[in-house]
Amino acid sequence: MSCTIFLAAGVLGMPHRLLVGSRKNLNRRRVSVPIAAIALAAIGFVMPLAMLSATDDKPAEPATSATTDLQPKHEYARALFTTWQANARTDGKIPGALIGHVAREIDNSLKQYPQQVKAPQLAAFRPRLDATHDWTQADVIKLLDDLTAISTAPVSSAQTPMEFDAMRNLKPGQPLPADLTTAAWGAPAANGLRAAWLLEPRAEQYALGTVLEPRALFHNTGKEPVVFITETWHQNDPHLARDAKGMEITVTGVFYTGVTPMATYRLDPGQYCAVLGHGIAIGAGKYEEEHSIGSVGAVIEAKEGDDVRLSHSVDTTYAGWTRPDEPKAPLELWKKTIADRVGREGPLPSAAADREQLIRRVYRDIFGESPSAEELAAFIADKTPDALATLTTRLQTKPRSVETFSGKLSTGETKFRVTAADPEFLKRPRTASDVGRYVLSDHVHLLVSQTTKAARRTNKAVIAFFSPDPKVASPHPSLAIPLPDGQLTWAAVWVRGSGELWVMQKGLVRKYDFRNPAQVKESRFEPGSIANVPAPLHEALRKVLDMPGAPVQQQEPQPPKGGAKLKPGREEKLQWGQPVNGLRAALVIRASTDEPKADDIQDLYLLVQNVSDAPVRLNDTTAAPKLRYLYIKINGAIQAGLGVKEPTLANIVLQPREVAFLLMFPPDPKDPNNSTAGAIIAEGALKDTHQTLVAYLQIERAPEGAWTGKIVTGETSGALAAGKP
Repeated sequence: MSCTIFLAAGVLGMPHRLLVGSRKNLNRRRVSVPIAAIALAAIGFVMPLAMLSATDDKPAEPATSATTDLQPKHEYARALFTTWQANARTDGKIPGALIGHVAREIDNSLKQYPQQVKAPQLAAFRPRLDATHDWTQADVIKLLDDLTAISTAPVSSAQTPMEFDAMRNLKPGQPLPADLTTAAWGAPAANGLRAAWLLEPRAEQYALGTVLEPRALFHNTGKEPVVFITETWHQNDPHLARDAKGMEITVTGVFYTGVTPMATYRLDPGQYCAVLGHGIAIGAGKYEEEHSIGSVGAVIEAKEGDDVRLSHSVDTTYAGWTRPDEPKAPLELWKKTIADRVGREGPLPSAAADREQLIRRVYRDIFGESPSAEELAAFIADKTPDALATLTTRLQTKPRSVETFSGKLSTGETKFRVTAADPEFLKRPRTASDVGRYVLSDHVHLLVSQTTKAARRTNKAVIAFFSPDPKVASPHPSLAIPLPDGQLTWAAVWVRGSGELWVMQKGLVRKYDFRNPAQVKESRFEPGSIANVPAPLHEALRKVLDMPGAPVQQQEPQPPKGGAKLKPGREEKLQWGQPVNGLRAALVIRASTDEPKADDIQDLYLLVQNVSDAPVRLNDTTAAPKLRYLYIKINGAIQAGLGVKEPTLANIVLQPREVAFLLMFPPDPKDPNNSTAGAIIAEGALKDTHQTLVAYLQIERAPEGAWTGKIVTGETSGALAAGKP
């Protein structure tokens, strides 16, 4: 599932940047790899779902004049703007201090490189970066667009300090799901923190050649909160594999050097968190393609018939990344971290709601808890110009309620049997959407590279033909495949040995038939969609397109279906929005059917009704950046907003008064229970009487004759959405 979340609070998703791979024996003790330069590229920010019902922040609803659904043009500007939106005031305005970050980067650039070609333009632009007042989001977008038209370097440079700061902000945990109670947990430390490695998909046996996607889990079994720092992608955890007789099985692999972002978690008693682990392959082999794209970090050299017992040691001895200009002494670094965090909130806002939001956010990020009533009242009442400086000094002397844990945690054992290799494995579709070497067939590879110059990512790809004799060059030259610039702007799919490669980008699909290397044939479909690709490849391709930021594609159309009828009395109990072009909408909480079973999970649905006198065709089959959007409020104040680009694939002809139930959020493909964000939000809304929800559906592109427009639901509580009094 991919959601756009404007209240971001964590470092997850795309957690590592692979630079160099070096083989090693993972049974041996590791040595650290020195890194000469730090470059944080491709870090995703999302908000844990458990935070959605939190009430630490209580801002007022953003004013329409200060918020916008527009985005800056350049990808670096969009990333920075999204980060800034998470720090917006209650009216949606961006604090001037954040604009000051860009000004500082331009000042540094002009000082260090006064002779650069863009220096005169940057110097002329610099006075526009006024940090003394807050900015509307529309004005910020205009500012970033104008700046990136000159140079993108100041924008990308301003993002890096905020990414470092985000690593130090305390991330909350979530309640441990029932299905994880049986994970291979190890013995807890003295403070109650324990760890496990979860192999996914979970199974009792794995075929030779299987590549697993593990997660490292942490769980607080103690009675007090626990704070610790962890890498967001674990590849330094030693693995120990033994057979049924207790004999050690060799574990080898590859170490990827580069920068791995850190995360600082605070787990209250009973809470857990999860981070990604490097891929684990079952059975000896080269795994050249998997190593090339970074999906394998360890290879368990087991044989068919082996009963494997796998355990791990999970490392939390990290101190986190620091910048060259930061203090080395821990106490001074702690003080600077607090000063930087408070400084991002300047200039000092005057509104009480903004001040309350400010101090709550700062306390949450630094201490993982809310300020006391006395602390909150004192800051709101402080009308002196030095109120932010006073807050900084007070927080720098405030004792930490929880000291950071550092140590190594042993996991329990995961047991599985190794079976013969799957004969159908090579026939399954393969995909690519990033750099790497991919095997298309014997002696034919897809080589994808990316270069960065002046903050521009340029993708290059070739179909390379190799001779069966490595000493003899292939008589067939490589074929260049044009790719759009940027990250996640394209996707490719193929079946190994088929002789065909399909490449998709927004609005264009190309097929390359390379069965005759001397005469490769290209077929173009423009405008193209997933419907142009053979049906057996759709599922694999959709998984790639489901990634956040992937090229938006039109989904395969389905034959129109009929609508449903509401039960008598149900329509009057719902909170409807205003009709648009014959349709209106409301939010409902219900099971997947009108006749649910006892164990069915309640989920969040967008209910669309035809209130016109004629049939209306609702075609929700085309992806869009903000196809559906949900706002979560506490006491009428917006707490979070979640946008979904995936269509529900509904293609329905609604007769007058008929309805369609559209699942608000798609299932998470990595969750074995196919859970959704909507189910979690629905549960929170039913429990919290102060919480209300409002959503919209916006369809701008649809087949001829189908409905287009934007319908907004009425604001509803969980009880009303569930049809309760």
